[in-house]
Amino acid sequence: MSIKIHNQKRGSFYRILAVYYIVFTVVVLCVFVGIYCGYSLLMETIAPIPDIAGFLEEAENTPDERFSTLKLDRYLGDGYAVQLIDGDGRELFQSGAELGDGDVPGDEWKYISEYISDTQYLTAELEDSLKGGYLITRLKYQESGEASVSGYLLLNGDQTVISGTLFPGKTAFTAQEISWLRGTDQQGRRIYRHTYETPEGAVRHLIFRFFEPDYKTYQNIYRAWDYMWFLFIPAYLCAAVGCIYFLNRKTKKLLQPFNQAIVSFSKGQPGHLEHYQGPEEFAEIAENFIEMEQRLEKSSEDRRRLLADISHDLKTPITVIGGYAAALRDKMVPLQEEAIYLDTIVKKTQRVSQLLSAFHEYSKLDHPGMRADLRKEDIGAVCQEYLAERYQELELAGISLEAELPDNPLSCHLDRFLFCRALENLINNSMAYGGPGITVSVHLWEEGRQIFLLIANNGPGISPKLADKIFVPFVTGDESRGTSHGSGLGLAIVHQIISLHGGTIQLADPPGGEGAAFLISLPKS
Repeated sequence: MSIKIHNQKRGSFYRILAVYYIVFTVVVLCVFVGIYCGYSLLMETIAPIPDIAGFLEEAENTPDERFSTLKLDRYLGDGYAVQLIDGDGRELFQSGAELGDGDVPGDEWKYISEYISDTQYLTAELEDSLKGGYLITRLKYQESGEASVSGYLLLNGDQTVISGTLFPGKTAFTAQEISWLRGTDQQGRRIYRHTYETPEGAVRHLIFRFFEPDYKTYQNIYRAWDYMWFLFIPAYLCAAVGCIYFLNRKTKKLLQPFNQAIVSFSKGQPGHLEHYQGPEEFAEIAENFIEMEQRLEKSSEDRRRLLADISHDLKTPITVIGGYAAALRDKMVPLQEEAIYLDTIVKKTQRVSQLLSAFHEYSKLDHPGMRADLRKEDIGAVCQEYLAERYQELELAGISLEAELPDNPLSCHLDRFLFCRALENLINNSMAYGGPGITVSVHLWEEGRQIFLLIANNGPGISPKLADKIFVPFVTGDESRGTSHGSGLGLAIVHQIISLHGGTIQLADPPGGEGAAFLISLPKS
């Protein structure tokens, strides 16, 4: 039975796995990005971080008359305050929340720290022994990043200057000025100034105030990030479970036809995998399954034919044995012919025994669990030893033997007993079909990694009609299936033995052009 395969291969299963893995990765990344965006939004709500660098860059590039168009809250957040002062101390622009501590009059803006500067003022409140005085220190940062004190000022409890080198001529400070030197205003906002020149060369002083998250707020932010990770873990697990679920469904869908095919096959019905559609790995399994079905079907047909052939070959001798035995039992045979009947019964019994022995040997060699005991042998020495044992027998039968074996050893892995059994069947086949007067020739040589053994005879040869099935069980040269030419299993047994050795056997052209020749090929060790 031949089944036409129309399987459609849709990519590979590797691609399916890759797609699901990519989908899973994208889902996980989306979950992570979503959590991160949510965290960023939460952070901007809880503790918005001012963009001071962006604000200063935008302010320097904005003309005075257009300062009101700046989106100051985007840069400084809620509660900001901005003042723009020219070089003469006149206020040009003011926006934002109430200043709280008033405008910056005159040149008092110099007590506000520059946002971008290599100088920084540190204001420390002293112990009670100085009645709540202050120590103001000016730090100068070098290019290497090291800081050095470039001046100081010591104030008593009422902010009067006691000593120091900072702000010459200044004898007292207000609470507002002290707060500015500390970098904050009275509302707790950070306060800085920034001095720059317009494209026209005019000096501008930009004083800005903004709220900066405190330490506790930052702690809450980091704590919120830890909680966010607890959301990521179940989201990751849900994504993994979802991808595994859909991959499992997809795989089950691909495997379901195989399960149905196996169930059908166990019931003796076809698997119907001819139109299977799936990845190339699964389609290949479907093709192999169909091929297995075909082989088993053919094997089943061969076994049915084998049983029919056995029945045919056993029927005649058993019928003769039964008939002759019944005639002897019923006293129907003349006394002088009883010996002939008994001799026929013995011969037919021997024939049945030969058939059963040959069939048992073939069945044993055809079993999947049969293994040859392969050992490294010199095949030339094995052939020479076997032919020497058969030489006298062949000579008595009127058969000439010619052997052409190399002097150098040719090594291959052989099961000596089985290999000699194959040689015996081939020689016996020549004796049975050739008869006296023929010549059996044996030639052994090597080519590359193969060893070739040719066993030929110059007998009547093999009919072309039998050439294609000469190694099939119960095929004999006697088309009437007589009993004079053996069981029809000899060459089938040879074929099985050579296959167990990893080699091949086939019909070849006889050296003289007449007769029959068998060519054996074995791998060289």
